[in-house]
Amino acid sequence: MAGCPDGQEKGEHRMSIPDPSYRLPFPGASARITFDTLGVLPGQKTNRWEVSTLDGKHSLGVIAWFGRWRKYAFFPTAPSTFEEICLRDIANFIEYKTREYRNERANSRP
Repeated sequence: MAGCPDGQEKGEHRMSIPDPSYRLPFPGASARITFDTLGVLPGQKTNRWEVSTLDGKHSLGVIAWFGRWRKYAFFPTAPSTFEEICLRDIANFIEYKTREYRNERANSRP
């Protein structure tokens, strides 16, 4: 089962509570996962990204545009397990890319 790597060895128990204002500089920044551009599929208008473990051995899912919500969304690979830091990184990336896409569209309108 793939999941967000926690960096812990078997039997080692660490707990860290991140700062509530925790943000990563994007695009593509994360301490535990990577966001790799997959490009735009033929007939589509928006980019897609694969979310993987840092070592690239496990795909955790794909971030792609979800038309009904008019924003990017995360489509996890099943079965996957996530903890709050990876979920926060994914959510921050989605927010960043959705904002970036909306700004580009607004600036390209006549």
